[in-house]
Parts: sequence; C-alpha cells; structure tokens
Amino acid sequence: MSETEEKKPTKTPTPKKEQAPAIPIKPGEFGRAHHQYTTHNAVVPTGMGKDDLTRSELWDHVAAQLKMFDEVRAVAEDGSFVAKLIVTFKHANKALLAVTNFTQLENVSYEEQAGMDRYTVKQRGVKKWCIIDNDDGSVVHELIPTQAEAYKKLEEILAVLNR
Repeated sequence: MSETEEKKPTKTPTPKKEQAPAIPIKPGEFGRAHHQYTTHNAVVPTGMGKDDLTRSELWDHVAAQLKMFDEVRAVAEDGSFVAKLIVTFKHANKALLAVTNFTQLENVSYEEQAGMDRYTVKQRGVKKWCIIDNDDGSVVHELIPTQAEAYKKLEEILAVLNR
C-alpha cells in the first residue's frame, strides 16, 4: 500500500439484537379505545405548572372516577397551557398521574381586544366570571366558569350588537 492511499476503516459487524418472542394479543386485551379507557377533562387553577399536575392531592377529590391508564386533558383556567396526563396508579381515593404532553400556549392580552372600552370582564367570587357594561355598571352575563369562556361570550355579544 502506498503512503498516498488511506486505510479505510473496517466495519465490525454489529451484533443483532434479540427480539422478544411475538406473543399474540388476546381478544380481551384488544378493543375500541372508549371501552378500554376514559378520557377526562380538567380545568386547573391559574398559576399551576407542569410539575404541579403530578401532585396526587390535586386529584384526590376525583380519584374515585379514575382508573388505571385513563387519560386526563388538563387546561389552565386562564388558557396558558394544555396538558395530557395518564393515570399510572389508582387505589381508592388516591391516584398518581404522569404528564405525557405539555404545551404552553401564547398568553393573550384580553384587554387589548376589541370591545374593551364598552365592556369589562371581571371575576366576582360566587358569580364567577361576569361581563359588565361600563356605561351603567350592569351585569350583562354572569356565572361563566373561566376567563377565556367569558371573553368568548363577549365576542358573541359584540357580534350580535355589530350586525
């Protein structure tokens, strides 16, 4: 071999990975998804983060409704994130969940949206989120569960008024 020729590295054969034996899936372990698990939806308080969603005490009051491998779609009350969780442990009124997907959503400044000069959206305790007419202070709509839904309702009201 001359000095100008380079040695080509020799490939060493990679050992083949042993495959697990293919055990057929039993009919009882296969079926429509809605028969195998349930998907739940939870509106969680504003200010929670990804790690807060896995705290078992958050789910204690609804643990009786959950079963192993159920899915929970969690949405922040202010619409700042949406997450998907899986029930990994369930016993009586105790459940542990693992986050499988977490998406931070763009924060919307609702105050900058159209119609804010005439109406205000406020949280008013027992009355939940309310739409208030700034001209006379009257409550246009109340008992709206989330801020995002209140602004959606306000959009509907403005669309009707602007016809």
